[in-house]
Amino acid sequence: KTTKCLAAGKPFILFGTQGQMKKLQDLGFKTFAPFIDESYDNEPDSMLRFDLIKREISRIANMIDKTKFYKSITDIANYNRSMYKEITANYYQQDLNYDNSKV
Repeated sequence: KTTKCLAAGKPFILFGTQGQMKKLQDLGFKTFAPFIDESYDNEPDSMLRFDLIKREISRIANMIDKTKFYKSITDIANYNRSMYKEITANYYQQDLNYDNSKV
């Protein structure tokens, strides 16, 4: 589901194992801090991490000016979409250049 968001240029909150947001950053993607509180990514306890995520979703849902929020994260989402396209293009280009004669 995360890759769909990356490919479509959509914002996301990721409920996975501890450190998943950091792993995305290590791959070159940008995450949405400080617009989204991503401190949940550091929480080792999955139930507490889930509670932190619910709290953040509630905070965003209750924002008075959601338009301003979405405008603030658009550049990050577009960057992620471009990065995803670049990564997948490079991956598939490698497959197309595969030399069967070496097998």
